[in-house]
Amino acid sequence: MQTITKLIQIFKSPNHTFSASLLAASVVVLNAYAQPGHLQPISVIIDSGSVATPRYTPFALSYYPYYDGVRNDSTSRVMTDQLTPGSVQTADRIIDLTGGGTYAYRDTSGHWAGFLLTMQNGRAFMIANRHTARTITVQGYPADSVTYILPMPTGSIRCIAARMASDHPVSAIGLSWSGFHWSQNMRQGGDLVIDLSSRQIARRDSTSGWIGTLSTVRVGQPIMIQVNYPATFDWTYNPTRE
Repeated sequence: MQTITKLIQIFKSPNHTFSASLLAASVVVLNAYAQPGHLQPISVIIDSGSVATPRYTPFALSYYPYYDGVRNDSTSRVMTDQLTPGSVQTADRIIDLTGGGTYAYRDTSGHWAGFLLTMQNGRAFMIANRHTARTITVQGYPADSVTYILPMPTGSIRCIAARMASDHPVSAIGLSWSGFHWSQNMRQGGDLVIDLSSRQIARRDSTSGWIGTLSTVRVGQPIMIQVNYPATFDWTYNPTRE
């Protein structure tokens, strides 16, 4: 907006004689840079729960979120009014698993409260539903982006979500290229990839390649990397690498 305001000031200056059509064209260009393509939705079905027994649904924001033509990853804009409000004890929650359990909820007035102010892609989230079953939908701009994921030391677990435009085979997102630890069997310390939504698991066998029930990393579904090998594993998500 500041850029557009300055542009208008220049057009009004007596030292400049640009036409109104040129101003309109410049504004269109500015908007074009804001949203680089068509938006696509991610829909997550959450089961019904209760105040005493919430139902937890894993969820990943795989796209850059865009609203009103510009990028915005604030929790209030991403989730809008889709979580049922209430007190801190009764309201639904969105929880950041990557960020150590930080959460947000809508209070009795419908305003957002809590410490989870933004929902960044590359993170894994959990929706705690204390009310009726429904579908949560967010939208954003999908694109595959080579992304460096924080180091994962021995014995650690990372709940993460790659930013990607479409589903990819687990064998084609840069895990082995980045140093994912292979093993002949799980007892020898090979690392694991676990889909938090389907609970499917994959590991890289030294002889047989990728084995297990998890064959595909899916948009909207976070994964957990479990590092068992006695070395740090630095993953760079790359949809063109093994």
